[in-house]
Amino acid sequence: GDNRELHKGYRRQRQRCIRDRYYTHGNCLPCNQGMYCPGNDGSYLCPPGTYSELGQGSCTKCSPGKFSEEGMTSCSSTCPPGTFLEKDTPSCYHCPAGSLSLSNATSCITCPAGTYSGPRAMHCQPCQPGKANPDSGSTSDSSCYTCEPGTYAKGGSSECKKCPIGTFSSHRGSRSCSKCPKETLTISTGSTSEDDCTALAKKTDYIISVVVNCILVALVVFMLFKTGKSEDDIDPVSYTHLTLPTILLVQISVVAVSFKKT
Repeated sequence: GDNRELHKGYRRQRQRCIRDRYYTHGNCLPCNQGMYCPGNDGSYLCPPGTYSELGQGSCTKCSPGKFSEEGMTSCSSTCPPGTFLEKDTPSCYHCPAGSLSLSNATSCITCPAGTYSGPRAMHCQPCQPGKANPDSGSTSDSSCYTCEPGTYAKGGSSECKKCPIGTFSSHRGSRSCSKCPKETLTISTGSTSEDDCTALAKKTDYIISVVVNCILVALVVFMLFKTGKSEDDIDPVSYTHLTLPTILLVQISVVAVSFKKT
């Protein structure tokens, strides 16, 4: 019973406030700018296309050619950045998260991949270096994923790129790749450790070996065509006498190069 009486007394106390005022902490105060107080002890933001000064019970509509967004104290000749003008109205509405707008815009622009924004944004925030975001219209930095080892990303990237040959990244979230030590190189892209960097001499030997084998095959094919015979018609003895010296010469050259390098 006592609680009900207290509640009734509290309600009576709140109903003391007249129009243009609102109730707070036992007092009735003048309605704030950009808000209206209709006389129910509450205060509310003026909707788009209207405004209010201090102590108003209702909002005033913007005059023709003037515009406003929610909760404004005056109207202006343009809609501010982060809002857009609704056609044939004096109302400026906030752009939703994941988009932006410049001054006096009639629509909002979706944030591109590699960026994000909150509501009422005038620009999109780029993902931090070491992170990327492939989706447009993202609303927070949680949309930016962290790059894995062997990849990297600059600020505002839409994807994590593999480290190029001669570089590596061993940590997640790399903004760049580290170069291999002097006179070393990686064989492929996306290397994740300095251990992937090997001596250039070994790379040179590998390249020489591939080139020599290609030359060897080309010489054999050339000799076959030079005889004017098919492979089945070639005399085994003549074929051996023709190709063995060439093969032996090439192999001696490979050994000589390797010996010189050591």
